[in-house]
Amino acid sequence: MTLSAIVRGQPPPGDMAQRLHDDIEPVRCADRLGFDGIVKRSHYGAHLFDSVQQVPLLGYCAAITPRLRIICGLVLLHKPLDIAEQLAALDLLSGGKLVFGAGIGWRDDKFKVFGVPPGLGARFEECRTAIGRLWTEDFVTMKGAGLERDNAN
Repeated sequence: MTLSAIVRGQPPPGDMAQRLHDDIEPVRCADRLGFDGIVKRSHYGAHLFDSVQQVPLLGYCAAITPRLRIICGLVLLHKPLDIAEQLAALDLLSGGKLVFGAGIGWRDDKFKVFGVPPGLGARFEECRTAIGRLWTEDFVTMKGAGLERDNAN
């Protein structure tokens, strides 16, 4: 059995430095208690529920608790190249302990922040395929209905 602790996704309004401290303390506690991983979901444009974004926070967690798996609870596939590169760096920083969780998403405001259409099934599959190829191939050229719209922005 695997035990993972979740860093809260939408804390109440407050000081960002205090929120970071409040998010890191349970990570250290999870490590001390023998948990196997730490999970952080991504939220964008969630005012007044701001929090440190997923990738930088998990990178910091990898540095202070190198034993724990680093788990992206849900990544919205808004820009495949950006996501592929950020998560590849996070995997490197964590010593290969990244667990990648992708999702279609359900709130239009999360997609409007990036100027892309909501993550409908076909677009999600295009993005997921693009990320997989970017991680496994030296050179990638890809066209798809959703990706062409994304690149126009």
